[in-house]
Amino acid sequence: MSFFGVPRLPPGIIARPRLLTALDSAAPLTVLHAPAGYGKTVALAQWATTTDEDGVWLRLREESAAPARFVSLVAHALDDFGLIDERNPLAYADASLMVADPWELLERGLRRIGGRLTIVIDQSEYLDEKTIRGILRLLADLPQLSVKTSTRTSNAFTESGLALSIAVTRIGPTDLELTIAETAAVLGVTERSERVRQVLEFGATPAVARVVALDADPRTENSSAAIEARIESLLRLHDSAVDSRFGAFMQRIALTDAIDTDFAVELTGEPDAAALLDRAEREGLGIWNAASPHASGIRSFELSPVFRRIIVRYTRRELQPATLRELELRIAGWHLAARRPFPAMRIAVAWKDWDLATDIVRESWNEIIGGRSGLGLLFADVPLMTLRNLPLISIVLAISANANGNQRLRALEYFALAVYGARRQRSRSRPADRALLLTIESAANRVSGRAAPALTAAVAGLDLMRTMGPAERDLLGRNEPTLYNQLGTTLLYAGRSADALECFRASTAVSDAKGLLAGLQGLALQAGTLAVRGDMPEATTVLADAGTRVWPDSWVDGYPGSLAVVARAYLTLEQGNPDAAAQHLATLERHRSTIEHWAVLADLDALIALLKGTPETAQVHLDTTLRDQKARHAVHSDMIAELRYTSALVKLAGGNVTAAEDLLAKAPDSPRRRVGRARVALARGDLERAMQLLTGWGDEDADDAVSSRVRGEQLALLAGAISLAQASAPRSERADHVHVALRRLAAFLQDRGLTLPVMLTPIAAVDAMLNAAMSSTAAGSYDDDFIDLLRRARDTGVIGGRGVRPRLTERELAVAATLAHHSSLDDIAAAMSVSRNTVKSQLRALYRKLEVGSRDEALSVLAAWELSPSAHDLR
Repeated sequence: MSFFGVPRLPPGIIARPRLLTALDSAAPLTVLHAPAGYGKTVALAQWATTTDEDGVWLRLREESAAPARFVSLVAHALDDFGLIDERNPLAYADASLMVADPWELLERGLRRIGGRLTIVIDQSEYLDEKTIRGILRLLADLPQLSVKTSTRTSNAFTESGLALSIAVTRIGPTDLELTIAETAAVLGVTERSERVRQVLEFGATPAVARVVALDADPRTENSSAAIEARIESLLRLHDSAVDSRFGAFMQRIALTDAIDTDFAVELTGEPDAAALLDRAEREGLGIWNAASPHASGIRSFELSPVFRRIIVRYTRRELQPATLRELELRIAGWHLAARRPFPAMRIAVAWKDWDLATDIVRESWNEIIGGRSGLGLLFADVPLMTLRNLPLISIVLAISANANGNQRLRALEYFALAVYGARRQRSRSRPADRALLLTIESAANRVSGRAAPALTAAVAGLDLMRTMGPAERDLLGRNEPTLYNQLGTTLLYAGRSADALECFRASTAVSDAKGLLAGLQGLALQAGTLAVRGDMPEATTVLADAGTRVWPDSWVDGYPGSLAVVARAYLTLEQGNPDAAAQHLATLERHRSTIEHWAVLADLDALIALLKGTPETAQVHLDTTLRDQKARHAVHSDMIAELRYTSALVKLAGGNVTAAEDLLAKAPDSPRRRVGRARVALARGDLERAMQLLTGWGDEDADDAVSSRVRGEQLALLAGAISLAQASAPRSERADHVHVALRRLAAFLQDRGLTLPVMLTPIAAVDAMLNAAMSSTAAGSYDDDFIDLLRRARDTGVIGGRGVRPRLTERELAVAATLAHHSSLDDIAAAMSVSRNTVKSQLRALYRKLEVGSRDEALSVLAAWELSPSAHDLR
């Protein structure tokens, strides 16, 4: 290895051994802190070309400020120079940074590279304080890492107190100033020359020396204004056509901080742009950056900041606004073609070119989302009335704000703007754009809690995708898999899981064909959808496929891979291991507050708690989740409907049968509601009602309405009801159809890889099934796995193993409330305005229902079940 990415040193550079010695410091951090023009970049480049250390050079831009953008820059530099293998967490840094913590990602990536590494960060004044603090923490945690950085401004790197926590070598203006001998060498004169004195009086900076060296007249004034005027004179050299041409050339290339030869030709119209850039380098106006040996091999030229600032000021003053706009928009297009969307977006916003801004988002969706904080700042001053006509920009701003737990209301505002703009534009758009706008409308409505319009847009979007021709589909470009993922997610939460799976499979297929990453999310969505439906063999197959692929770091346990985590949790639950399922879900903990899959996670949390025998924990978690998501305005009717079934199950497991009945009574009729009500009936011992609810299902209840999971629960409850009925019948009247029901249940569970339907069957019914399966007439009819499942379900006793909440009348509740405040029969009778005998009769009925024999025992049971008039009113 060696030092990669070092800019080429301009000609005529003098040796400065004292600076090289200072830069050879073994301290983990070396800081060059001085204003522009002091030669910081050149000094670092001289050191990097002579050192034996291994490392990479980073030249920062304004868009590098935030942690995610900085880490992306580091990752690309390391990758460009062949330092990252396929398994390195930094291999897909931009995708990973959409969900990963930047510093965790970078630290693990650097550890995998191994060995000592130096990173040169040129122009760290562009970094924000959060990024600098992250770099400092990285230096503390990685002894093999060192950083050498230059900065024009004060920042955390330059704080004096930093030396208390980390060794720092500081190189300041005095160290960077030219000595008399160095000044004479730059000017090509003797040390006693008047020109040397002029430079020393002005500040002895390399930039001043270079400007003075360009002036052949030693009598010229050396004030700041004169020096700037001298730089401008480079642009106004009228002595020959060549110099005039060079000045015009410099005006144009100064509009971008870096430029390659091909684009310099295109931007300036000069076929010998390479020679003109070489001339600029010879005159000390800038430097060539080294080309990457592993990337495109294209090198770029960068103007010195001090010169560029003056040249740009002159250019903006001299050029007509229309010409300036045309040049800068061409520069934006060049940045976009080179996959640098943020510099392009900055130009588009500055010139209010909203068509270009929309194209930038369309073509660089993932990069824009990955750097979402920078995008939000860029559009901070753009009026909302403008944004409502820019749905693609509004949606990425919404996603950005939604990822920040403190900006949910702003996100909802942006989502509303996206919906408005999408609806307004799609009627007059071509099919590809219409599909994109429908997807935006669907996603924005879904995340905003508007389920019905979200579904309408998703259905229309999928229909359009199905009928779209290849030419129109090609116009979707890199966004096609993302459209499928978003449409499918809406369809999934609207109960259209078959259509959702079609979308997720299409996402993966398109991504595989085009070499894109979004299909990995499609795989995760497939796995989660299949597991939620109860199709565990298919979910296992998809997870196996996902496991063979290389995922961007933090996708596996972040939002893109979250439903694969759900699938793995379901698999471990079906295998009877709630602790392992909880460990899977714990990997998503940091996303819980903002992830839109919160309802699925809440359902899994409840199941895990029930299988661990803690329905109280399930209820608390469920209530807390609903409260927090309602506060975020992230709850819509479909989610409430789905969680109603979960809440009813939790109430039933806790023994509160009445509350479970009340919750299910509010749900519209569906197979899942019938299953829930049958489970309640079975817990009450009402076999006739249970069997009425569980039989007579026809073909109209197929596919989405009756998933494998719902079908499994139906078969388990039906077999349990039949087993209970047969167990109570006289032996002479018992029929063999109980074994028909049990064998059908066993076969279905084995085929679908399910156990939860039996685990969630009331314990009395499970016990009856086990007795029937173990009877002498059934000997050898059932395999050991099925018998073991029945035993485990009986021993766990999720439903009915904890007793049933007593169902008290209004009068009994009144007696219970009075009992808490009075101990004697006379006092209770007086408080209720009834006779002593009436109280005795009512207390006997109350004690019988509570299964207690004393007042103290009664009060304990009442407190445990939260039985009071106020509690009853809330049920």
